[in-house]
Parts: sequence; C-alpha cells; structure tokens
Amino acid sequence: MNIKTTNLNQIIASIILLSGDKNVGVFHLNKLAYLFEFFHIKNFGKRYTKEFFIKLPHGPVISNYKSKLIELQKFSICSFDLAALKKDRGMDDFNYEKIIISPARRTNMFSLSDAHPAFQLLSQIIDKYASLSCKEIETVVYETLPVKNYLTKVEQGYKKEIGGMVLKDCIPMTKMRSSVNPAIKMYYEHKLKFPDDDIEQMEITEKEFQFLEKMRPEFPSY
Repeated sequence: MNIKTTNLNQIIASIILLSGDKNVGVFHLNKLAYLFEFFHIKNFGKRYTKEFFIKLPHGPVISNYKSKLIELQKFSICSFDLAALKKDRGMDDFNYEKIIISPARRTNMFSLSDAHPAFQLLSQIIDKYASLSCKEIETVVYETLPVKNYLTKVEQGYKKEIGGMVLKDCIPMTKMRSSVNPAIKMYYEHKLKFPDDDIEQMEITEKEFQFLEKMRPEFPSY
C-alpha cells in the first residue's frame, strides 16, 4: 500500500522542504498552506489543493490535519514527535508551534518541482511568512478576504463561529477568477504543459526573430 500524490500532500511536503532551518511547526504549516491556497486563487484564478480549511480560534487549518500528518509520517514524507501531536491540547493553540515538522526520506519525492508555476509563489510565501511568530502570522491570516468574510457572516448570525469552511462560501471565486490577467493564466497553463520551457529565453528569441523580419529585403511584386 502506498500514499497518493495529491496536490495537498505535495504542498505540505514542499512547505516542509522549503522552510529549511526556519523550524516550521504544526501551527505555521497550517497557516502557510492556507496562505498558499488563497494567494494561488488570487494570482491564478484557480484552486490548487482544493482544501477548504476549517476555521478554528487562531485561524484556518487543514481539515483533519492531525490524521493527514500521521499518514505522511507513516510513508516517510515528514518527521515529527507523534506523541506530542496526539496529545490533546485543545483545537488549535500556540503550543503546536513547538511540534517541529522536519523533512524525511521521501519528502523531496513528493514536493513541487521548481519548474512548476506554483513553486515560485510558495517560495515567496515561505520567505515572507515562515519566520513570523504565531501571533504575527495569525494577524496576516485574519487580514485575508476569506477570513474577513467569515467573521462578517458570524456577526450576521452564522452559527459556526468555529468549524466552518473558510475557502468554501467565504471567497468570491467568480470575481477573483475574472480579475486575473489573461496573460498570467496563459503563462500558468503553458508551464503546466511544458514545464521545461524557458519563458525568458522564448521572449528573447521572439524579439530576435522580429528584428530579423524587419531586415528581410522586400522583393518587387510582378
């Protein structure tokens, strides 16, 4: 029996691998995964992990993240203190920062290729947010549109102050999809189909051909 290479597993493995010496714990892993999915929608107009993220007191978390991490450790995709994770600490408190998640034997096999169009986005998110304190990254998460919309729904009588799905009913997918530059969408789809293409070199080559086209002599028509 083996584990499926899902997009969510891929992002979890990539966060662990790219975080390096930042010592990312369970708390940060959940918040970084949420920020990646949100910014992926915002930048490319589409979901990547298709995770909806459950609203807990300190912000969104991956659905059933404990069982997900236990499964990943079982297949050598990450490493952490299993007894500490299983210990009941409440739903989502800052103590999870102390449970550090480290790479394991197969982490690299499941992570994003650096040629994938989402790789740069995830790298930037980790560079910007992985070193923040729990309180700081929680503040960042609470400033995102879906969480703001969720809180507005709660104020208006939505019964699930915690436990609802943040990236299901609280994000205007149609509006965000239509606001993405069509050229960015084309670039994303092209890189998915042809990950080894050097876009920068293709642009240089195109300019060179345009220059040569201008130099071509004009022949008289008969």
